Amino acid sequence: MTTLSKQQYEMLVQELNQLLRQFNQIGLIALGSPDDEYEAEAGTILPRIRTTKDEEEMTRTVYEEFAHWFGDQSTTGPESSYAALGKAVWQLKSKYFG
Repeated sequence: MTTLSKQQYEMLVQELNQLLRQFNQIGLIALGSPDDEYEAEAGTILPRIRTTKDEEEMTRTVYEEFAHWFGDQSTTGPESSYAALGKAVWQLKSKYFG
């Protein structure tokens, strides 16, 4: 399995945070929340990235972490609404881990 250098890991963290802000699943950035609003979610998604086997599992992983931090589906929305973000995170995984 690929081992990332410190610099690569920092870039991965930065890119994941950027994706979470860009997709803004909960809508908090649009409401004026700080740019680091989704850092906690990124912090719990990162350890799970390497073990995901496919795009569908990545979507589920991202959704589970948002559900963990934000609670029920009335806040997070359905898992299916995370498909585009899951795909983007899967591509990020592929970029760093092959």
